[in-house]
Amino acid sequence: MPNIKNIKDLRNDLLSKYENAKSDSEKKDLGTFTASASAIIRSLKTELDYNKFKDSDKDIPFLEQE
Repeated sequence: MPNIKNIKDLRNDLLSKYENAKSDSEKKDLGTFTASASAIIRSLKTELDYNKFKDSDKDIPFLEQE
């Protein structure tokens, strides 16, 4: 399992999984990965919305790319 440090790593990992899925069971597992990624992204959106509401410019490390 890769060490996902930021949103770019998450995106690249998901794309790789989609591109490499060959068998039906691998394709079926994509739903689990997609659901997990969606939950992560929704939590980031919540954090961004909260910062906007509080008029804050607090950094969100997971969104930072190296």
